[in-house]
Amino acid sequence: AGQSVSSGMGAVFSVKANWQPSLRDFLVDLLGSDYARVQFRPSGTGCINNTWEAYASGVASLFLKTGPASAHGMYECEVRGLE
Repeated sequence: AGQSVSSGMGAVFSVKANWQPSLRDFLVDLLGSDYARVQFRPSGTGCINNTWEAYASGVASLFLKTGPASAHGMYECEVRGLE
């Protein structure tokens, strides 16, 4: 099943069930090659969505949400509200 991913950077996109490699590639394209080493761990802060921290030594950590593809529109609205 597909997933929607929202980041604190104002990016929302859809990925396949194995989302981590796709997201890592996206971060490299957006933020540079240092993010090729990024790993993901649950942040434990979400009650409706799964939430994650993307982290690696020497780069800023990022907060991410994942949820069903049907949540894509909700994430886009949330990003606009945070801008």
